[in-house]
Amino acid sequence: LIPQIPGMSIKTVMALLNSKVLAFYYRYRCGGRKVLKSHLEMLPFPEVDEAADRRLTALCSRLAAGENECAGEIDRIIWALYNISPAEQKFIESSFLPC
Repeated sequence: LIPQIPGMSIKTVMALLNSKVLAFYYRYRCGGRKVLKSHLEMLPFPEVDEAADRRLTALCSRLAAGENECAGEIDRIIWALYNISPAEQKFIESSFLPC
């Protein structure tokens, strides 16, 4: 079910699919927990230049190897790709807090 996005490595796509930005979008756009191919196809993937793709790919490899400190940098890159302001970040992150 992982979409093939031209110009993006599979690890960059993985990082985006696991980001809070797309999780937030998915939750409010698609509602339910069941993930359908049609839902994945409608996700708003950003334009990713070659340098950002290489950086996200490298960070995802490090994260997969257990270097958990990479997660914050991955988040920062993704926030920037979507032009999410600090106030918007705070709002999105607050939606993931336990009730």
